[in-house]
Amino acid sequence: MRNNTKFKLFILILILIPGISEAAKKRSINFYKNKWCIQHVGKPDVTYHNGMTIDCVTNDYVFIFDYSYRWRKAIGKALYFSIETGKRAGIVLIIERARERFYFRQLKNLIRYFSLPIDIFQVGRGVGSDEIN
Repeated sequence: MRNNTKFKLFILILILIPGISEAAKKRSINFYKNKWCIQHVGKPDVTYHNGMTIDCVTNDYVFIFDYSYRWRKAIGKALYFSIETGKRAGIVLIIERARERFYFRQLKNLIRYFSLPIDIFQVGRGVGSDEIN
């Protein structure tokens, strides 16, 4: 009888492991980009004449999507794409965990300090009132 209980516990663990690991997985940038871009009446993955591909383009904006910890890289790309297209720069930072919100604050502080022409947004599971869960 004891072996039967161990076997049932083993089966239960096997059933639960995929669900646990799925919750810990990062969602891809494409997941957020496609959903967010369409919600904001934009086109995802627009390729321009010089071969550059912009994550999301609307009538007025070019948006760069990246994970929170890569916010510094996103600034350069957003400004460059803005200059190339003549559209306003936007960054959509992906916040997977609540503890990553400080990256958004760092980005916001830098933009404010240097008066950079960039608008910023945040999406992801770590954002309290996120429209994309």
